[in-house]
Amino acid sequence: MKLSTLSAGLSACFVSLCALASPSTTPGIHLDQSKNILFDQFYTNTFSLQVLQSKDQFNSHDLILGGSLQLDAQHWQGDKIETSTHSIYQNDSGFYMTQATFDMMLNAGRWSTFFVSMTDNYIARGGPGANYIYFPHAFMTFGNLQEFPAYTTLGISTIPFGVFAGVGPWDTPLTAAYFNSQQAPQISLAYDEKGLNAVVTAFSDEANHENHFAWSVYYNKDGDIFSWSAGAGYLTDLKSNSVGIPAVRRDDRKRGTPIYDMKGVKDLSGNLRYRQVTLIGEYVRGTKTLGVNHGAPFAYAISASYTPKIAGKDTTFGLTYSATRQMKDVPASLSGEDGIPLALAGLKSSWALGVSYPILKILSLGCEIEKEITYSNKNTYTGTFDVVAYL
Repeated sequence: MKLSTLSAGLSACFVSLCALASPSTTPGIHLDQSKNILFDQFYTNTFSLQVLQSKDQFNSHDLILGGSLQLDAQHWQGDKIETSTHSIYQNDSGFYMTQATFDMMLNAGRWSTFFVSMTDNYIARGGPGANYIYFPHAFMTFGNLQEFPAYTTLGISTIPFGVFAGVGPWDTPLTAAYFNSQQAPQISLAYDEKGLNAVVTAFSDEANHENHFAWSVYYNKDGDIFSWSAGAGYLTDLKSNSVGIPAVRRDDRKRGTPIYDMKGVKDLSGNLRYRQVTLIGEYVRGTKTLGVNHGAPFAYAISASYTPKIAGKDTTFGLTYSATRQMKDVPASLSGEDGIPLALAGLKSSWALGVSYPILKILSLGCEIEKEITYSNKNTYTGTFDVVAYL
């Protein structure tokens, strides 16, 4: 039986059990921001945990809605770079409706929550991967962290593995470009108490018709002035498609036949915060040599951010450096042209400088400047001004 089928069946059972266990009430309908929550600002690789943590802000049987729309103006300039479609990427400008997302959370009872989101990427754009509609999340969480530290996630969600954090919507560190496996049908069992979180996940790689496992564990110590966290994880087998992007969803088959197999992938990460300054580091390594390379592929990323108050708003300034080794001729996404082109030679290093400012509770402005260097020693520079509006 496929994990996706099993997940759907178990989710239906949980909904039925919760309906029987709880008295029928008329649900209230709220926006996520009514409790100072924005679903689309959750960290992707702890998404289901943050959904579970936020459910207690609302009553049982409440229906909570959210969503966002991202618009971007962009210019890129640099050397001539050959893409995976054998065209030339060098310089141009564009204005895009990059992404629209609609979210819905239903508290089915004190012990269960259903969450679904629908996303349209690269709206009204042509080319491979453009104007692409899919469901990044459609899952049930069963648990109540106020009463018991263990919980379960069933359905489609981001695989809880790695950090892959950037300084803005357009900053994709090379750790994420090559190793972030994104969303998949899964069953996960987790424990979260006193800063310790441990997760074991079985997921269905629908692009390659395989089932895999991942585990992650991290510890977080929060304080008013100083906080820190450290984590580690392992994913049993990570395959990429023919353009180097990790592929786990059925629709990823549109983007090429999977040909890059990194086998087991290890991840180490750490985070330090002192007042408004935060440092994040991550190292990710595969175990199988790819193509013409002569060793196991790996990537690392280091980022620093400073978040002062400007005109009463938390304004974030960030800088990220990321690099890869043994990834020659493994294509990866370039920053410009709506994220569609891919450098045929592979990306060796990347710098990103970003700033974001919340104009209103539901409106945020940002700017990112990026530099990328390919394995053929070609340089490209990208500047992006983005606007994100929240439902």
